[in-house]
This record gives sequence, C-alpha cells and structure tokens, in this order.
Amino acid sequence: MIEGKSPDASLWLHLSGEWQRGNLEVVYGQVVRYDTLRDRLQPLLSWTSSAGQLPRWQQVTGSTTAELVVDQTVGLEPQFQVYQVRASHTPGKSAQLEAIALSQAGLEQPAYTQALFLARSGLWSPALNLLQSLKQTQAQWSTTAQAQMDLIALHARVTQAQTSRDWASPTQQITALLIDGRWAKALDLLRSAHGNGYDVKSLLSANGKSWRQRVEAFLQVHPHQLEAQQWGALTVAVQRDRSAATAWLKQHHLAADGRSLRARQQILNLLDPPSSPTPSHLTAAPAAPAPVSTPFTIPRLIGSVTPLSTLRPDDWFSPMPLNLSAQQTWYQIQVLGIQEGQQWQRSPFAGMTSSNLKDTEALWNRLGLASMPPLQIRVESDASPQLISSSIRAMQWQAGELQLLAAADSRPQFYPRQSAIAITPDTLGWLAPLDVLTLASLSQQQPQQTATLIKALERELQQAGQALPKSASASSEASTPADRLSQVGDWLVDRMELTGDTQAEIVITLTTEVFNASSNTSPTSNTSPASLTHTVIFSSTGSVLYSDLAMADQAIVAIADLQNGTLPALVIRTGQTYKIQQWSQQQQRFE
Repeated sequence: MIEGKSPDASLWLHLSGEWQRGNLEVVYGQVVRYDTLRDRLQPLLSWTSSAGQLPRWQQVTGSTTAELVVDQTVGLEPQFQVYQVRASHTPGKSAQLEAIALSQAGLEQPAYTQALFLARSGLWSPALNLLQSLKQTQAQWSTTAQAQMDLIALHARVTQAQTSRDWASPTQQITALLIDGRWAKALDLLRSAHGNGYDVKSLLSANGKSWRQRVEAFLQVHPHQLEAQQWGALTVAVQRDRSAATAWLKQHHLAADGRSLRARQQILNLLDPPSSPTPSHLTAAPAAPAPVSTPFTIPRLIGSVTPLSTLRPDDWFSPMPLNLSAQQTWYQIQVLGIQEGQQWQRSPFAGMTSSNLKDTEALWNRLGLASMPPLQIRVESDASPQLISSSIRAMQWQAGELQLLAAADSRPQFYPRQSAIAITPDTLGWLAPLDVLTLASLSQQQPQQTATLIKALERELQQAGQALPKSASASSEASTPADRLSQVGDWLVDRMELTGDTQAEIVITLTTEVFNASSNTSPTSNTSPASLTHTVIFSSTGSVLYSDLAMADQAIVAIADLQNGTLPALVIRTGQTYKIQQWSQQQQRFE
C-alpha cells in the first residue's frame, strides 16, 4: 500500500526494489492500481528515488485530492516529481498519473516564463518570489499555474529550511545559501571564513562549476544583481584565472561605477591565501630554537577556550616575548584532541610522554606551534556564533595536559554561560550525514525501527519534563503508533555511521523552542534556555546511545570526522567547557 490517503476508493500499490552503490541507495519500482470495475491490476508508473524513499500520497496543490509524490532528492538539491490522478482516455484504462511539469508555462507572461526557468535551474525560492509577486497583479490565475506554483513552493520549503540549519562547515552553509539564492548572505559567510583562516580557493573548487551554472541562470533573469555577479566572478576565477573573471564580469555588464569596481576587486582578493599579520612588537623577537626532533605536518586540534584577565609569564614556555597590543587579550586553550602525523589523540596525551618529549621546548618544536596558522575561536551566543582569529604565543605541558596561550582581539566579550571552542581552520572535517530524511520517510523504509525509535524518544522527553506535540488525531490519554508518527513525522533526522558497526545511527536534533511550544506540560524550573539545542542518538535498532534532553548545560556542538580510520567524535559543550567523546566498543557507550 502507498502511504497517505489515496485520491479514490481504489487499491493503490507499489512494487519496489533497491540497489546500493557506495553510500547511495536507490529505490525503484512501479505504481499499480487495482481497478475494481474491471477486476484487474493496472500498472501506471515506473519510478526511481535516489533519496531512497517510497512514493507517498500528499496534498501538494489546492486540489481536494492528494497527489503522488516521488522524492528524487540528491544531497542538498531537492527534486520531487508530483503526479495528479486523471481520467484516462486510453481504452482499457480508467485512470492515469499525470506529472506536474514545468516545461510549459501555465500563464502567458514573460515574468512567469522567467520564474519557470529559475525553477528548472534549481533556484526554487527566487522562482517562488517572482510568481508570488506576479500573482498579486493578475486578474486570472489558471489551475495549471497554481499547480506549478505549488510544486515550486514544495521545493522552496526544503531549500529555505536548509539555510536555517546549523551546518558544521562553511562549505555546507554556503552551499545551502546559494541553492536558496541568498547571494549576499553567502558572500558575507565567505568573507568571514576567509577572515578566519580558510583557503577560499580550496573551499570553492569542489563546487565551482555547479555554483557558476546557478549564478548564470539567475543573471539571465536579474542581470544587475551585484552579489550574484560577484559569485560568478569568484567561480570563474577558481575554474580559470582572475583575468578570465574580469572578462566574465565585463561580459555580464557590471556597472562601471566606483562601488561596483571596488566590490569586484575586493571579491577577487578573497582568493589570496589567508594571512595573519605579525604584530609590530614581534618583529624583533628572537628566532625559535632549532627543533630537537623532526617536526611533522601542522597538527589538527580542538580546544576549550577561556579568556585570561591576568598572566604569569613564568608559567608558560614561549620562544618570544609575551606582549599584547592595546586591542588584544589573552586566551587560554585547553587542548582536547590533537593529530600527530596520522594518529589522533585525546587529552590526556599519554602517547606523547616518551622521554624525548619531556622537555617542553622540544614538544613546542615537534608540534610546529611556531608556524601553526591562526586558530579559529568560536564563541557561542544566543544569536549566532561569533568568530575571532587568534595566534599561538606559548604553551604549558603538565602530566599529559596541553595548554596553549593565544592572543586575539579582545572582542567579542564573554558573558556568563557563554563558551568558546578553538579549532584549526579548514583542517578538522565535520562529519556529513549519509542522508537527511524525515521520520515519516524513515518509517516507510523501516516501520518497526521507527516505531521503536519514536517510543524511546517519547520516554526521553518525558524524563526531561517534556512531551511529544499533540496531533488532532491523538487522544490526551494514549496514542497509537500512527498517531505518534503523525505528531513528529515531519521532524528531520540525520543518518550517520558513528559506532563502526556499518549500521547507520539515527541523530535527531531538537531546539528548546520546538518542544517548549508543543509540550503538553507547563515549563518547569528545569526547562533549559530557549537557545539550547538537544540531541538524541539512536542505534539502528532504536536504542538510545546518547541523549542530553535532561541536561540544561550540555549540547553537541558538532560531530567531527577525525579521519585515518578513527571513529567520529562528539564535540560536546558542558557549561563553559568542552569535551570530546567517541564510541567505545568495549564499554558500548560514548566516552
């Protein structure tokens, strides 16, 4: 049976199979309708889903009957095929499935044709904005036009939701913004990444071609949009060179006013390698001593950050004077994890305490701290994280604990309950999910697993003084598995491989606003702050592996890919400090 309420009393079935290549799971099959009048099966549609989803009935348009939706999404690019049930004019068939197509305009207007072109180019939100403006000026709006607009709106809801997610890497955030056509915001994020030590050319190179195609499609409709022109110039420069980017800008009629010319030059300057200017008080500093052992490549590290109001220089080793400019302050970084060569180690660093490393100066040189690029300090806040760049000046090494002293601009300020983390820019990879889907979609693939998962989630919420949101069909006393699914079916989940058992774990992230607003109980004194997010991780069988729902001061900041065959790590904020946890096969828990 096909999930959802069918448009008629007929029996609608799907026949499906699947094949897998690497991490890509493709589901395929046929939609079959049992014709009760003729007592026969009628095959209507062959379908495939690269998102691994089964077809479902969903009310997409304003019609009184549901449409059949096939999810063909790939990565962050949504793609839905929507079919309406129509009477068939073919002998022997009483019904047919007709796709809502974007090839023919449902309204004879140039702006409408432009909107369909944007939609076909994957720019769903700009297309929807154009159609919404056009509809307000039209006396007539055909049913075809409305169906096309509703199809575009279905895609736009996905791309808009992706821009509000807290992506762990700048590349993912920028990609989500560009897919949604938010050129200016994506440009601001790119500038911020460059200012915090990211190599913009490397960051753009993997997606430059697809981004350029999207930009050029948008400029065909909005040729004078400055930020889109700037993105076009950047992608051309990455694919070819700066002279080609300049020629491309001229070809696209960049306005020759002073502001545009300055903006063009500034944008291309983002392709320069990030640099950290040396403070004037360091120009006469003595050279660092020659290393006593062979240095390895610049390490990757994660650290917990605390601002220092006072400094005792004698407590630190440094090959340079410990001076600050008037605009700077000291930050102490407790290193939680560090990569030495091909190995990743966590504090305390027992593997780095051999006899040749007992000397602190030798360790300074072996870690290559004198030549390490600026560390990025991320300060958590109720609004958006604040990022500052810092340079390492000194270190402490005691009983396997590594502390670094970094100098950075004194802003942003730290306030009570705020915390900060330090990472090496563009070297620590955040783990991307194998796929992102809703609980309703997961239920189509694994109904028993999803039912177990939702019951476990309900128990976790109850223990935290929360509850699932009510649905119209669920009673106040009890609910069936179908009722529970209707309550949370649209919640997004990430599937990630975190425990090394080749079975993807289920990661659900919830914000306090969601279940405070939907809770069946009044907020208690234990209710966590509105800005706090909570994470629950389930095994493939629905068992809870991690939950911070009842922990007001704990949250997962990111899930890091430590590479080199090492299991991913949870980067966890507890109060104003951080810790790293990995799955222990022996203990069967994160520790």
